[in-house]
Amino acid sequence: MKRLALVFAAAMLPIAPAALAQDGATPEQLAANNAAKSMSERLYWLDQAALNASAALTASVNLAEHPDVRGYVTEELDEGKIAVIYYAVTDDRYLAFARYEVEKSTVISGAIHDNPSDHPLSEALLRMAKARDAALAQGAKESLQLCMTTGANFITLPPDSDDRIAVYILSAPTTPGRYPIGGHYMFEVNGENTVVAGRAFADRCLDVPVIHASVTNPPDNYTMSHTSDPQPNALHHFVARQMNLPLVVSAGDVSWTLDYRESNIAAE
Repeated sequence: MKRLALVFAAAMLPIAPAALAQDGATPEQLAANNAAKSMSERLYWLDQAALNASAALTASVNLAEHPDVRGYVTEELDEGKIAVIYYAVTDDRYLAFARYEVEKSTVISGAIHDNPSDHPLSEALLRMAKARDAALAQGAKESLQLCMTTGANFITLPPDSDDRIAVYILSAPTTPGRYPIGGHYMFEVNGENTVVAGRAFADRCLDVPVIHASVTNPPDNYTMSHTSDPQPNALHHFVARQMNLPLVVSAGDVSWTLDYRESNIAAE
């Protein structure tokens, strides 16, 4: 895993994996690409849950009036549902300000708590929230560069088999019809709440087209080269899921086609 030596301007329908067979790829490359696809699907739905929960929250309250609200963490529930918990910090106590439950891209329940003091974060969510804070502090320290945006989205995963929490800092899309494929980062935070590793997923800022379903005669694909990994990484697949256009990535002497269009999925 590459150590970060970059910088952050601090800021606050089910989709099935779809990629064509890759001629010339080694078994190791294919396995790594499949792992990246699986992770990207998880990241995609966690990001969608936060996006839709945030819309529900901001429709109910002006967050500018609640400066104690620091951010959110997510909890993966049964049957693919995801809880999004917005937390506030008061006198060093991490409290659940609001909780929403999301199924795919639909908020199915949730509300702002009348008295957050009655809703302290669970130990598991508290650790995730503190890991997120540690990752953001490290990102600010390194001045990580966001791309084509003034803000970031965040995804925090629960501890993995090595008891490390992965925190993703993702450049948010702000230009209609474009999605950043650079400016995405991940930090690993250990049980002592110390950042122990991290990486950037691209070596420069770049954005890709997002094609609306109504567009006639869209381009055949969007092609790019990538030298930091010998195959597409999770963020290539994550961004390809947003595009409605095949993303062709040249990496490791192989041309990889990531195609998440609904028409391609239906044909499988």
